[in-house]
Amino acid sequence: MKKEISDVNAENTEQKENEVSEHDKVSDLLKKNSSYKFGKRLYDTGLAVMLLIVLLNLLMNFMKIEFYIGGTICTGALIFLYIIPCVMMIIGLVKSVKAAKKAGVKEKGSGVCFIISAFLLAFVIFAGTFETILPSYHVYELENVTASDGREFLAAKSETVKIFGERHGEMPSFYDIDIYDVHGIFAKRVVSCSAHTGEYKIEKTDNGKYKLIVSFLGRNEGYPFEG
Repeated sequence: MKKEISDVNAENTEQKENEVSEHDKVSDLLKKNSSYKFGKRLYDTGLAVMLLIVLLNLLMNFMKIEFYIGGTICTGALIFLYIIPCVMMIIGLVKSVKAAKKAGVKEKGSGVCFIISAFLLAFVIFAGTFETILPSYHVYELENVTASDGREFLAAKSETVKIFGERHGEMPSFYDIDIYDVHGIFAKRVVSCSAHTGEYKIEKTDNGKYKLIVSFLGRNEGYPFEG
């Protein structure tokens, strides 16, 4: 009985070794297939590009930096950059899977990766279009503000709207004032505060810093920030 079990185990082990050996041979053939290699490289490149875009977004959010192009804050349009790596990943998967099928190999996980990539592409297109038509960071007015020492800043009267939240056609009486320090196409938000219809100005303080002074409802509020 023990001998029979031992023989069965030996046969199973040998069968598994043969399967692994055969799979390795096919894998070696795929590695030499130019179409398969191109698809894999394209997928890996797309994945790397996506990670870089994610890191760029995280860095900009952490540093409170916006893109300011043509007199418009257009950071929200960055979401469309994700279309590039998504398309690269989908094309790469299609290429590699076709090459694998010709070699008689079924790659594990390719179907799941394709579904995820296609879902991301559809989400990016939907979210990007929605953000373009109804931006979450809704800027009503942009204007240049000159501080007391002559330095220029960019002021944005805005409100942040949650998805499917209430949106105003005109600037409401309560809004946010964001002050930006602009360098080329980059605008760094240096201070932000809530305000009511009224006036505001920027003064240079004795300690070398600046202060945003907002006047509303008969009182003044000061918000210091680094220049």
